[in-house]
Amino acid sequence: MKAGKLAGLVLLLAMAAYATASEPTGRSGVWQDSNYRVLETQGGHSDESLPLIIALHASSSSPEELAPAFIALPVRARIILPRGPYPRPTGHSWFPKGVDALPESEQAALTAAAEARLAAFIEQVQARYATHGRPLLTGVSYGGDLSLLLVLHQPTRYDGAFPVAARLLPEWTQSAVECGASCPPIHALHGRDDTTVPMAPTQAALAQLAARGRDASLRAYDDTTHDFTPAMQADLRAAIAARLRALAEPY
Repeated sequence: MKAGKLAGLVLLLAMAAYATASEPTGRSGVWQDSNYRVLETQGGHSDESLPLIIALHASSSSPEELAPAFIALPVRARIILPRGPYPRPTGHSWFPKGVDALPESEQAALTAAAEARLAAFIEQVQARYATHGRPLLTGVSYGGDLSLLLVLHQPTRYDGAFPVAARLLPEWTQSAVECGASCPPIHALHGRDDTTVPMAPTQAALAQLAARGRDASLRAYDDTTHDFTPAMQADLRAAIAARLRALAEPY
């Protein structure tokens, strides 16, 4: 191959690599009847064995809206962002419209179905991508609720949960699987002025889990409503990075 053509090929490859690395929402994947996004941080490669982070968007949001929060994660990892199955005018949700108005028994059934669907999805993701260690979970609002349910009901499958602006209902703590010293940590982030999902009940439920010996805590944010602010995003990235470093250097 001539030098000019070789140089051109090298340039094209470099441009392609840059485009992939700079894409803030990652690339698309398909599971059953829904799409998800996947991205690797800090130069991680698509075929590399990496720590796995499952990130669940809020209601009326999307994987594409949540993905940029992880671009600056200071460790190499693979972020998987599934899409909720129920369309909304501005995105998708994990639950059908009007779920809050349904009887408690129907809400519980829908919640269990969403949890089971996500657990099956995560199993398929682990089979599809080379993964280092057990997944970490995070999510915002309803996505945070589901991250809590997954880690409480299947604690041996995950290495930690970082819910944002999430509920933690009394019946969820009561149904939590006992795991003793092996329980994965739960570190929540919540706005003090959140009136959509008030902070106090979640904080109290986490304190109950801590009293039972779990590593469970909540970081509160002044002057913050039901939101995932830049400050919260930065703290989430730092918390995830610290957990991954504690689990397995040099990630």
